[in-house]
Amino acid sequence: MASRPKVFVIVLNWDGMVDTLACLSSLRKCNYDNKEVVVVDNGSSDHSAEIIQARFPEVHIIHNMTNEGFCKGNNIGIRYALDNKAEYVWLLNNDTEVESSTLSKLVENAEESTEIGLVSPVLCYFEDKTKVQFSGSYIDLKTFEIHYPECKESPDAIFQTGPNVILWGTALLIKRTVIENIGLLDERFFAYWEDTDYSIRSIKGGFRNVVCKDARIYHKRPITPEGEVPKKSSFYYYFYERNRILLQRKHAKSRVERARILAMGLANGSAHVPLCPKEYVEIALTGVWHGIKGISGTFKTKPEMPWILRTLLIKISKIHPVFIVNILTFDLNAAYRAFLRFYSGQRKHDNFSL
Repeated sequence: MASRPKVFVIVLNWDGMVDTLACLSSLRKCNYDNKEVVVVDNGSSDHSAEIIQARFPEVHIIHNMTNEGFCKGNNIGIRYALDNKAEYVWLLNNDTEVESSTLSKLVENAEESTEIGLVSPVLCYFEDKTKVQFSGSYIDLKTFEIHYPECKESPDAIFQTGPNVILWGTALLIKRTVIENIGLLDERFFAYWEDTDYSIRSIKGGFRNVVCKDARIYHKRPITPEGEVPKKSSFYYYFYERNRILLQRKHAKSRVERARILAMGLANGSAHVPLCPKEYVEIALTGVWHGIKGISGTFKTKPEMPWILRTLLIKISKIHPVFIVNILTFDLNAAYRAFLRFYSGQRKHDNFSL
């Protein structure tokens, strides 16, 4: 690469000192010299910001008084980067470690074309670096279904360099021109699904999202049996359900689409009940209700879904309402895929009881 554009690496920290220190250690070995590292501390209570500053004096620390969430926390770092003439911003989760050449490869990929707006490396599991966690996905902008590559499909054509590629925010390289064109992360999401929203906005802005196949990062995410989701906090289940609906409402083009999304929101929420830990079912359904009502921002427990509706969704969760909604809206292909997914999921989670 003849010239090396200025890159600001933004690492968000919230009581995650051990992971953040390991992430910064790996960044220190990075062979891309024209970079600045910014740690945005989201109101940590473990004094991690002070320890990080002492061990990594070259890192810029931005102190937030409270936990501003993934979106606003990163936006604060992005604004700082733009004010300091960043040509690229690299959002990097603190629970990752990178190879020395990762950033160089990402920038080199991004510089291949002015059409490329967002670039992600291949994400591998930290616990087993030979296993791929994410190598791109593809969204159908009519149904909002997200597809992930399987062995029989061609990831080169569809999931890495093709149209409508959706990238995770785990290690997302963003061109300055993209930010100037489509803006910052949507803070209404707070956390989760904001990267899908940003990928869609990038596509609508005329950019291509790509995965750099030669670049790797290692993400500290538990490896679970195929088809299972690792147990997470109540916040995750709330934001996952709520923001999924908010995302679809935001990008729906007509009243008919929005009406179908509300029906699908209830159906999906019911279908996800067997996959959710029993103690988090009600908070997940609260997230569904808030998405339907358009409630955004931070985690909230009120208003609750009406008791009758909540009970109904739990009761019908065993017959897969998504399949029924697709039949009623004459989307037979989606109904078939929904049935197969649900049947497979039920077999894996048939020990779950309500």
